[in-house]
Amino acid sequence: MEKKDSYRPTLTALQRSLIALVFGGLIWFVTAGRYSWQIRLLLAWLAYALIVLSLIWVIIGWADTRQTAQREDESRTAIYLLTVVGAMFSLFGVIALLGSMHGLSAWETTRHVALSSLTVVCSWTLMHSVFILHYAHIYYNPGSDAVVGGLEFPGNEPPDYLDFAYFSFVIGMTYQVSDVSISTKRLRRLNLLHSLLSFVFNVLIITLTINFVTSIL
Repeated sequence: MEKKDSYRPTLTALQRSLIALVFGGLIWFVTAGRYSWQIRLLLAWLAYALIVLSLIWVIIGWADTRQTAQREDESRTAIYLLTVVGAMFSLFGVIALLGSMHGLSAWETTRHVALSSLTVVCSWTLMHSVFILHYAHIYYNPGSDAVVGGLEFPGNEPPDYLDFAYFSFVIGMTYQVSDVSISTKRLRRLNLLHSLLSFVFNVLIITLTINFVTSIL
């Protein structure tokens, strides 16, 4: 259900990313000389991802969907793209970390696996959370499509962020829509991109899991 309360100001995509980058950079420099570059890289990425995720889900649970989606700044597309690319490339950091586990103690191996698993979960969640905001922005800012909409949700109420979350995570898990119809070209193209990225990401996770299991057998 669309929130009926008055508009509450929120951070823009650029502001969220800058705050997260500061914390990620701090983690990278604070851990210098203490851990390997693989661990430092994943810790820095986790700091970035967790902060962005927290700020995104504050918006989803707290802000007025229509007004916030219409307010998103012009830098949002580049920021979203960089975030999604970062989430994809974080898997290569996981591969590098798991590849450095030879000769480690049981505790160190457990720590590496736990860090890798947390990175995968956060990166996967972040990618689809970013698409929530992007779908909402395009829905309420149709541009050349001229009318608000483009996604036909069941029922007559205007969609809120949780509706877009449902749409985004269904695509992330199944690469297809369920009971929501797409009626504009712009959103169909975004849906195609989202589905392809989801497929590649999930294939990488499966490949990573298989390689890890075979390496310890």
